[in-house]
Amino acid sequence: MLSILFGFASGNAQNQNFRTLDVSDFETAIANVDIVRLDVRTAEEYAEGHISGAINIDVLKDDFLKCASELPKDKDIALYCRSGNRSKKAAKMLSDNGYRVIELGNGYNGWVKAGKAVTKEEVDFFITESGTTIYVYCIKHGTFKMRVGDKWVYIDPVSDNIPPATDFSSQPKADIILITHEHHDPPHHQQPLLRTAWWQRRSNEKR
Repeated sequence: MLSILFGFASGNAQNQNFRTLDVSDFETAIANVDIVRLDVRTAEEYAEGHISGAINIDVLKDDFLKCASELPKDKDIALYCRSGNRSKKAAKMLSDNGYRVIELGNGYNGWVKAGKAVTKEEVDFFITESGTTIYVYCIKHGTFKMRVGDKWVYIDPVSDNIPPATDFSSQPKADIILITHEHHDPPHHQQPLLRTAWWQRRSNEKR
């Protein structure tokens, strides 16, 4: 009897061509920086809060597969929806098109109920001609960060406010800091250099 049940379960997993994980296993899986995190809910749901680093492609839209075709096929896709229904639809669609997929069985609701961290940072991505996936995180207007693998690049425009317009102290360690400025008058123009040196020193101290 057990062998029959085991065989039936194995058959289901094989026919689905994707894996369904609980919150704990999903959290472990997405800790791998090479995995693509995908939120398949609506843009409105995504804006209200999502798992950190997740990009958004709405599975209910007619162009879902067209948009998803930009995802790299050499990386695993870890996706989720609100409760686990839409994610299974998306997982099947992607796995049928050659992607390696895992999905969060009880969805974003289960993630939140388990007390896991969420964010409202918007994330997009692009793939370079050499095949490198670059993620772009919008922190606020004119301020963003980029991730390439486990390397971070922060872009923080200088404003008239000192210290820096954005406090990166709670963000991951930066490997590169880029400071921009819109004025060229000497008093303000010196600030980017001072701040760049400060962030580079802070970054090195964290290594």
